[in-house]
Amino acid sequence: MKSADAVNKSGQALGRKGHGTRQRVIEATEALLKESRGIAPPVAAIAREAGISPPTFYLYFTDVGEAIFAAMETLNERFDPVVALLTADWPETERLDHARAYVRAFFAYWRDNATLLRARNRLADEGDDRFVQMRLESAARLAEPFTRKIPDAVVDGKVVAESYDIAAGLMVAMERMATVITLELYPEARTAPEPNINGLAWLLASHLTR
Repeated sequence: MKSADAVNKSGQALGRKGHGTRQRVIEATEALLKESRGIAPPVAAIAREAGISPPTFYLYFTDVGEAIFAAMETLNERFDPVVALLTADWPETERLDHARAYVRAFFAYWRDNATLLRARNRLADEGDDRFVQMRLESAARLAEPFTRKIPDAVVDGKVVAESYDIAAGLMVAMERMATVITLELYPEARTAPEPNINGLAWLLASHLTR
């Protein structure tokens, strides 16, 4: 069975020209997403940006969501270094340094891929199953190592919060802060995140045990 990017929607094998056109559509989609801060552009706008007709767009993609999804194909690979930092052991004497390195890497990942990540989250929030699944898979890559490092919260001998719930709260807080920092609407936060990095690093280091 041929991969989705090896044939067009008519089932014809893509030659050099076809691959080039498909790539131009992906690049046009990403460029327009950046202009709109993650709001999906219409097919007509993508076609105009890519220098093709709207019917030609549909030779390569079923809808705009599929073009956006194609633009996100390398996000997992780009996320690997962030996950590796969290998966590594954090000895107690070096825990804060490891936490800072992780937070910096997480923010850098968001800074470099903010357009696609905001689009992914927006489309997931709108109920597009493709992006819901993509977001869940990305979160799961952090949830497991976070949960392994965080003990349950116990007060007076009773578990008041399980490790997974604490991890979920930390992950949401980090993603929300990364979203704000990478928004061009907040240039001060975007260019001077060190206080945010230190605050989150301290929070992580105080909760993680290994």
